[in-house]
Amino acid sequence: MNTTKSFKIIDDLTNGPLFDRENIQLLLQDLHSENYTGPLSEYLFAAARFVREPHYGHKVFLRGLIIVSRTLVILIMS
Repeated sequence: MNTTKSFKIIDDLTNGPLFDRENIQLLLQDLHSENYTGPLSEYLFAAARFVREPHYGHKVFLRGLIIVSRTLVILIMS
């Protein structure tokens, strides 16, 4: 577990979405090892709020997607 590097990865992600597979895997492993409840998780959620709030504020947006198969539509129209 290298939480110092994971904190740095979170800092880098707040500055821009530069995704590196190895870094994301390391971050996820460290989050898992603390059961998603430790200081690293709290820091990640705080960073997410920092990035989100300038764009969306404190609003909540729900998004849903309903997929209807073509077969079901044909049966309903028959």
